[in-house]
Amino acid sequence: MRRFVALGAVAAMVGGALRIVSAFVPYAADAAWLEALYGVIDGALLLGLFGIGLSAVDRIGRVGFACLVVALVALASIVGPDATVFGVDFYWAGAGVFVLALAGLASALLLARTLMLPAMLWLASAAAGALSATGSTTAFTIAGVALGAGFLLAGAALRPTAAAAG
Repeated sequence: MRRFVALGAVAAMVGGALRIVSAFVPYAADAAWLEALYGVIDGALLLGLFGIGLSAVDRIGRVGFACLVVALVALASIVGPDATVFGVDFYWAGAGVFVLALAGLASALLLARTLMLPAMLWLASAAAGALSATGSTTAFTIAGVALGAGFLLAGAALRPTAAAAG
């Protein structure tokens, strides 16, 4: 388990750093390189979130664990090509559920007094994401940077602990 936490820590740092960079890259529909970048980011965040969850599972309680599971499933649903099925845009639906579940997990982390700065950044990301629904591109950029910074810092916080343990 410690090795997977260590792998998750590195993945969280890579995914977080790339998510910060991608916040400043203009979106271009059907750009294969950009879709590949998003796929790498989402895959790294997925592995990172799994490692983060493993590191805190004994402290986040049932609700925190439920939020972790929902966040993992939602994030997994957006990895890969964007699909619309039965009129549902799975990227936007998955992203929305991911952000809400991550906010729930962040609340559980705050209550457990662990990974507090990443948790605060994830809550800020959710708030900025909600503001971006009004059409604010600045809020959308802030949401992406806060999300990425939360993962980057969570990975950095976990890496020395995971490496020392095993």
